[in-house]
Amino acid sequence: MENTETAQECAFRELGEETGLSLVNEASLGYRKFSRDGGGYFIYQVADEYKMSAKNTSEISECGWFSENDIRRLPCNKDVNSFLALLPSSS
Repeated sequence: MENTETAQECAFRELGEETGLSLVNEASLGYRKFSRDGGGYFIYQVADEYKMSAKNTSEISECGWFSENDIRRLPCNKDVNSFLALLPSSS
């Protein structure tokens, strides 16, 4: 985070810098931080698949859209899997 940014402001800035995507007006489904030194995770549900592409390829190699069910099947790290377990299943 930079200066006086909140976690959400930082996430929005990083998202824009890395994908060109802006979700400032979207409603968050949740935020969770799992450890003092670990990262925080935001999940958003959006009605449309906005155009995006990897901008800062030194930090990310690709980006894409996934359904909630697809996300649950992705190989994710322990924190992301723990966060997903907190969300109600849509299936």
